[in-house]
Amino acid sequence: MKLTFLFLLLTLTLFAQDRKGSVYLSGNTAAEYSRLSFSNFRSVYTPLNALQRFEGLRFNSQSGYFLTNRLVVGSRVNYFATPDIYNDNYSAYDVLTLSPFVRYYFLDGAAPKTSFFGEAGFGTVGFGKAEDFKNDYHLGVGAERRLAAGILGTARLNYTADAKVSGASFTDLTLGLNVLTGQLAPATADAPVTAGTFSATGQLGRATYGNRTKGDYQLRDVAVELSPRIGYFVLNGLLLEADVTLTYLAHRYRSLIQDYSPYTFRNYSLDASLQARYYILQHGRMLPYVGAGIGYVRTSYRYAGDSYEQKQGYASFPWKAAAGASFFLSPQLAIDLAAGYARGRAESLNDLFGYAEGSERQLQFSTGLRFFLARE
Repeated sequence: MKLTFLFLLLTLTLFAQDRKGSVYLSGNTAAEYSRLSFSNFRSVYTPLNALQRFEGLRFNSQSGYFLTNRLVVGSRVNYFATPDIYNDNYSAYDVLTLSPFVRYYFLDGAAPKTSFFGEAGFGTVGFGKAEDFKNDYHLGVGAERRLAAGILGTARLNYTADAKVSGASFTDLTLGLNVLTGQLAPATADAPVTAGTFSATGQLGRATYGNRTKGDYQLRDVAVELSPRIGYFVLNGLLLEADVTLTYLAHRYRSLIQDYSPYTFRNYSLDASLQARYYILQHGRMLPYVGAGIGYVRTSYRYAGDSYEQKQGYASFPWKAAAGASFFLSPQLAIDLAAGYARGRAESLNDLFGYAEGSERQLQFSTGLRFFLARE
C-alpha cells in the first residue's frame, strides 16, 4: 500500500516545472521485512543476532508537499514491528510515529544550485506501543545542493526538545541524498547502468548528542553512524559496491540524588561488505539483476564505572546473495525491489559470560530508493 502511494506521488508530480506542487522525499525512504533463524547463539547476555540485522517489518520516510516555491509542509513517518524473540525475554513491539513539520526555503525555485532552509515542528503522534502524543518540538536549519535534475545533497542540523521535561533535548546532524519529484528528468529506455556511473543510497551519516533526566538519573547520549553505500559500474551492467555502517553509541548515567558512581555504556559496531550486482537487461525502465557479496561484522560492548569494567564482543563473516529489479523513475533515480539471503557464523571475542558461537540465516525483502549519478 505504501509503495503504491509512493508511485502515485512520484507520477503525479514528475513533470512539474518548479518546486510548487512537487513532493519532497527523503532518500532513505525504505521498507524492509526480515526473518532470521538461529543455531544456539542468543542468550540473556547477548540480546543481538550474529549478523547484527534487524528482524521484523519497518518503514521510514520524510516527505513533504511544496505549497509554494519556498514553503513545504510534511511529516516524518517511522514504523517498525518486531516479533517475540528468544525465550520471551523480549516481547513483540509495534510502533508508528508521525512528526509533522514546516520548512521554508530562503531562495525560490529559480535560485542557484545551492539553497538554504529553516524548519520547525511540534508534537509527535504515536500509535501502537508509542505514546499517544509527545510534546516535543524541533528547530532546524540546512543546506541543499542540486547534484542532478531532482536529486539533492542535503546537510541538516536539528534541535529537538521535550516541551514538558526540563533538560530533555537532542541535537543531530544528518547528511544524505534526497528527491524533489517535480524536477526529475523524464525516464527513458536508456537506463544509466553503463560503465563510469556511480550509484548510492540515501543516508550517508548522522551524529546525535542528547541530554535528558530519567527519574533520579541524568543520561547523556552520543551516537555517530556513518553509513555510505556507494558503487561504481566498472563495466556495462556490472556494479561493484562497498556498503559500510560504522556505529558508535555511548550512554553515561549519573545519579542526581545519591552519591553513586556514574557509569558508562559504549557500543562499537562495524558492518562492512563488498558486493557485485549484474543487470541482466540493460535497456528499459524495469531492469532485473542478480548479486552476491561477502561481509565482516564486528561489535563490542563496554560497561565501565569507577571500580569495575565489563567487556563483550562478537565477530562474523557473513556471505549474501540477492535478486531483484530496479524501476527507473528518472535517469538518476530508481526504486529497488530486492530479495536477499545472508548466512554467517559468529563467535564471541572474549569469554566474560562464557564462549558463544552460532550460525545464523537471514531472509530479507526490501524496497528503497537508489541514485545513479554519471561521472562528470
